Amino acid sequence: MTQDVEFPAVGRFRASSYDPVQFFDPVLRAWTIFAWGENAQLHKWRVSDAGALTYIAQSHEYASADVRGNPPGGMPGGFCSGSSNGADPDSAILVCTIPYGDANAQVVNGRLLVYDSVHLAGDGSLRVLWDSQRWGIPFLFNKFNPPVIDGARFMCPTTTAALMCTNSLRDDRWRWSRLDLDAP
Repeated sequence: MTQDVEFPAVGRFRASSYDPVQFFDPVLRAWTIFAWGENAQLHKWRVSDAGALTYIAQSHEYASADVRGNPPGGMPGGFCSGSSNGADPDSAILVCTIPYGDANAQVVNGRLLVYDSVHLAGDGSLRVLWDSQRWGIPFLFNKFNPPVIDGARFMCPTTTAALMCTNSLRDDRWRWSRLDLDAP
């Protein structure tokens, strides 16, 4: 059974199928966590020295967007990985995958998003650096496998293949390749 958690700043937060990403934010000079629950948006909280959470921001993008308005909605929520070059705030990224539909009930298409984990967008939301939907890159969502980040490269496991991406992270020159897992 899914149990909601009540957060005063954002209301109900649905269950999460993946551990939050913990990240030291050099701009806030504090530890933060990112979590993406079922049928919800990605959320960022600041963690105090005493462990209390203060809400910072959320994304505009929803997990299971195609079914979230139809009870019980979709599962499992988002899977994220974070990376930075030490305390350099301009190198901090969060790479996440989310399903479009209910990935617990069937194999569904997925969406890959790269966020700036430090600098917020002009409207106060989490800032998207790159979105597979915008570039028309389809893939089958693979639940419980977060993206893997290595420097300016990351790999996104999918149900039938893997997407490999390399870039300088601050320009639009992303290079994609699809690794076919069924190939001999």
